Amino acid sequence: MGHQAAMTETYTTPARLLHWLIAAFVLALIPVGFALKFDLVPDSTHRAIAALHISVGLTVLALMAARLIVRASAPHPALPAALTARDQLIARLGHAGLYALLLLMPVSGVIFIAAHGHAISWFGLVQLPALFSTEHHRIGKLFALCHLVGGIALTLLIAAHLYALHKHARQGVRLLPRMWR
Repeated sequence: MGHQAAMTETYTTPARLLHWLIAAFVLALIPVGFALKFDLVPDSTHRAIAALHISVGLTVLALMAARLIVRASAPHPALPAALTARDQLIARLGHAGLYALLLLMPVSGVIFIAAHGHAISWFGLVQLPALFSTEHHRIGKLFALCHLVGGIALTLLIAAHLYALHKHARQGVRLLPRMWR
């Protein structure tokens, strides 16, 4: 299957920690979000699960802000030369899409909830200020749709990210150790 790429360069410890924390939270948020959207959650627990979903989503937003700071302030490994120019472009676009969606999903969720007149808190500890003085159902519906479409797009991008990791590993380009060690 080809060339072995000896890759010793790794991401910094803070970058790796943030990557895996965000990944774990997002992999929990996605199925819960779809369960909430499609009423697969019992009415008796819907409000509590939605509040937890919102709180974890806000946590992801904070972690993504930290991730952007770490990425801007610390060196990160270049894409391996063993990847074709096309694959490098796809990787850059895919990562940009993941970053954008991981920032936009919590924001769209907050706007969608706030526009329907609901209070937003972070784990019941911090109350977010009201974004709207009255209910704005049209804005809420628009951002609910953005949140749903974003969730689908994020799910597809994560699947593509995992597929690319596997594909390149089969070609001898081991990318996972860069984010693991």
